[in-house]
Amino acid sequence: MDMIRAANPYPDELPPLPIEPVRHRLADTGSDRPQHRRGIRLPGMGGAVMAVSIAVAVVIAVVAITTLGHRRRARVSAASPVTSSRQELIQTLGVLRRPQDPSDRAAIRPGGDGGQLPGIFRVTAVPLGSAPRPACPRGSIALPCTLRLDTPLVRAVNVGHGYRAAVFPAKIERSSPEAQRGEGVVLALRGPGLYIITTMTPSTVQELRARGLLLSDYVSSGVDRGVMLVPDGVAQVTLDHFRLLAPRQAVLDRVPPATSIVKDNFAPLRITGLTEENLDLSPSSLGRYFHEGSGSRCRINFAVYALPATAQMTWLSATHTAIRRITISLRLDVGTHHPAPGTTAPIGPARSGACSGVH
Repeated sequence: MDMIRAANPYPDELPPLPIEPVRHRLADTGSDRPQHRRGIRLPGMGGAVMAVSIAVAVVIAVVAITTLGHRRRARVSAASPVTSSRQELIQTLGVLRRPQDPSDRAAIRPGGDGGQLPGIFRVTAVPLGSAPRPACPRGSIALPCTLRLDTPLVRAVNVGHGYRAAVFPAKIERSSPEAQRGEGVVLALRGPGLYIITTMTPSTVQELRARGLLLSDYVSSGVDRGVMLVPDGVAQVTLDHFRLLAPRQAVLDRVPPATSIVKDNFAPLRITGLTEENLDLSPSSLGRYFHEGSGSRCRINFAVYALPATAQMTWLSATHTAIRRITISLRLDVGTHHPAPGTTAPIGPARSGACSGVH
């Protein structure tokens, strides 16, 4: 600064230069540049990056949760077993869902509701999947030896007037077409003058739901007694509009409707008016329909004839709403003390002609 002052040609005319503002300006300028660099950081960019990062993380989490949830549902669905015929049976019949009591278990003992069946329940009255008892030869394919009784599901019910009905859930095992039917039911009814079962082949759940399971037989002059097993929801059963199919075709106007209240899935039925006279039957036309009788092998003094027929079946709910109304096939048993001429027992000598000439 002294050199500048010495070079000034007019030192006395101009005041000395104010150096302090220059110093302050230089100081301010020098300090501004670093401060300005520190200020270059794109205001808001860091927040946007952070927001994008959070959004990406949320999307990944949602995708992961959705994928895992779908896989879990898929695993659960794959692990859920298809409802078996046994489960369907339990869902269809409420009587099977109540606890088994001693009278139910007694039904499968000799002399019980199922004990008189020839070789079936005494032989196979064991849980499903168990080996047959020694009464069945190894490898036997006879139906009684391939039938497996589901013992825990056996139920017996008093249906009135001294009669008991019993349901025997069972399944045919081993290699046979019937084995593919799954678990079904065999029905038995016994009481005064009566002991009958349905066919040895168990009826399927689908058959039971569609038309029930009817079992009936002759008990006294003009009267058949029976029982129908029906699915849950049916409160009343009526059979009417009977029609005879053989030995002649006719509408049986003289046979009154049979109506019954359902208890524990069982509807006891009493069909009346089944006499030769009421049905306008000719004794000579009945011979081929012989079912059972009493007397000697060569001479029957009482005979029961099983005649094919149809009836209209109506199921009503507890509110008297019609659940189902269809035509079903059934058997009407007609007893007579005047058997058709030549009627003989279909056993022993009667088959070999030993009864020829006996009238």
